[in-house]
Amino acid sequence: MFLYIYTPNLQHVPFSTMLPAVAILAYAACRHPSAFLLAIKHKRLFSFSVLWFVAIIFVVLVELFSGADSGRRIPDTYPVILARIYIEGMLVATALWAILRTKALEPTEFTIRLLLSAAVLQFVFVALMILFPAWRDYFFSYLAQPIEKLEVGSWRYQSRGFGVASFHLFSYPLFNGLVFFISAWMAITRNYWYLLLSLMALLPVFLNARIGLIFVAIFLLSLLFAVVPRVSTRALGRYFLVATIGIGSLAFGVIFVVSIGLVPATVVNWIGTGLQEYAEIAVAGESGTLNTLLASHWHLPSGISIVTGEGRYLYQTSTYAGISSDIGYINFLFYGGLFFSLLVYGAFLVLALGSIRPSSNLLERCIVGAILCGLAVAHFKGIIFGANPFMKAVILLLVAFALDKRRSTTTGTKRLRLLLRGEPAGNRELSAM
Repeated sequence: MFLYIYTPNLQHVPFSTMLPAVAILAYAACRHPSAFLLAIKHKRLFSFSVLWFVAIIFVVLVELFSGADSGRRIPDTYPVILARIYIEGMLVATALWAILRTKALEPTEFTIRLLLSAAVLQFVFVALMILFPAWRDYFFSYLAQPIEKLEVGSWRYQSRGFGVASFHLFSYPLFNGLVFFISAWMAITRNYWYLLLSLMALLPVFLNARIGLIFVAIFLLSLLFAVVPRVSTRALGRYFLVATIGIGSLAFGVIFVVSIGLVPATVVNWIGTGLQEYAEIAVAGESGTLNTLLASHWHLPSGISIVTGEGRYLYQTSTYAGISSDIGYINFLFYGGLFFSLLVYGAFLVLALGSIRPSSNLLERCIVGAILCGLAVAHFKGIIFGANPFMKAVILLLVAFALDKRRSTTTGTKRLRLLLRGEPAGNRELSAM
């Protein structure tokens, strides 16, 4: 699961980013073909598949007839990107569900545990890279494929790029942010020890890209709407005390590590700048990064092109009328217009809504809500739709929720209310959360 999610691109292993997905698919097809095919044809996933195949056909036609940028690498074109999302995301998610189901395991619970375990292992690798910088240099110089914007010795490498993974500057921190959200909620509904895991998930976010911190804000908002109205003052104080102890311990640990010189000054400055930027957003509603995106990256196609698109790639290029943009929404509009955009967004909205059942507990509903909010924010920062750590985890969770046939006799909200009031809830109920 670690290799599948984080997809480290290794120098001496051809197609290393795709091998874990191929292995899962091959195992499911050979050992559990009936369960695999049954999952693929499930009605909750059928609508997503139809919309996604229409989107793939559309982008293929765009590539053939619109004069799309011919100099772009084939793996970076939208037909390949969408195909990889379906194969490495949807098909692998259904294959994993079939494998777990046939082994008499609870797929939803086991999928969540696999994702949390991957984040814990990544924390270990990040800690080792902090403690042993030479090992980090060796990994990026001789084991991993050269990563754009993270060349060894570059100014960005001095403060960012920790962990055995790809996509260090965007989707990898987003995945860890999602793990923080899940484990923080599990600390409330199950065991306080999950709070430690949530803090471990945040370390790579601080060190690589602050975009993952959006899930901290989403978590706080979910507490505000889902928990605070239902809790007693005593219970609220108890959880506030636990959170204070956890955050205080993290702050003490960071101060201790910095004081003994284990973390380079460039990393400390990077983290400090990030916290300052989020403070600016919270206080003034703006920041340097946000202002740059709105000022230099916000462009719209004109006329009918806003509906049909122009078949143009804007990300990391300025070949089209001097226009470039990192904003995912703008890139989709210039390439395929509203038609393409609504196909992609609609497909994921259908999948997300189909993953919520009458029996879905509060944790699952909050995860789905966090996923939709995270996708909306992340796609503004960059093109989030791709075969990357965050999207793979998103599809794994949504497919597991959609195919889950559990039926709860007690709603997640009621169980949470019992816990927050301090009333006993059986172990069986806790495990169902």
